[in-house]
Amino acid sequence: MPTLTRDYTTMIARLSAEFGELPRHRVERCVADVCVCALHLGFEVTPSLVETLARERLYGAWMSRHLETPLPRQRPATR
Repeated sequence: MPTLTRDYTTMIARLSAEFGELPRHRVERCVADVCVCALHLGFEVTPSLVETLARERLYGAWMSRHLETPLPRQRPATR
């Protein structure tokens, strides 16, 4: 498992650099969550899979920080 740990350490460093505005602990938590979710769903947990999924989740978190104005609420339909 040393290689796996080294892979994840490198991956977290790479993702932290890519999403520098997000705190490192958030990146670490995201990677851990992705691992658990993939295991739960029965996927083979590989560094490539984890990095791809974590990057997508972090991108969503990063984008949500950059919304200048909140999206308007949709009004309920009237009859």
